Amino acid sequence: KNEVSISSELLLIASDRYPELLLDFYQATLKTKAQNWEISNVIASHPKIPFETRKKMLMKGIASRNADHRHYALHKLWDIDQPAAEEILLRLLKKVPKTTKTEYWLDRNAGLTILVSQSKSPAIWKSTHDLLHRADLGMRMELISNLRPPEEAPREILFSFFQVFDRYAYDKTLRDE
Repeated sequence: KNEVSISSELLLIASDRYPELLLDFYQATLKTKAQNWEISNVIASHPKIPFETRKKMLMKGIASRNADHRHYALHKLWDIDQPAAEEILLRLLKKVPKTTKTEYWLDRNAGLTILVSQSKSPAIWKSTHDLLHRADLGMRMELISNLRPPEEAPREILFSFFQVFDRYAYDKTLRDE
């Protein structure tokens, strides 16, 4: 049941000939630890699968207990419905623990700032500041390492971005720790 292998070639054939099977297969992978980024990608952009169905499938991936499934699905939802993805990102940022149970660089929560970097939402940037404030040093540094200002960012977002570095880059206590 937890042993699933995704063949790129078979996925390509299924995508072309049997797109309706992709949905069942995706749901089956959500019950496993298998990497499902390829199928998330195919479902998100498949022209024969109605938009609402694609969105519903990705929402199931986001609801998954598996951080990898959630990560891939949220990134693909961002591609097809950024406002919906921003709402979810805002909720996730508020729930991120202050540290990780694994290596910082492997933590999918630390990767949320990749999406923050694409957002022009002041609420998301404020929530990111709150997360940085409560995160331990290692988590904070990993979150910051993924952070960039979005393209053509409004002044308010650029100011928010530069505040992160003003606050943490020159803090002697953080540097010494």
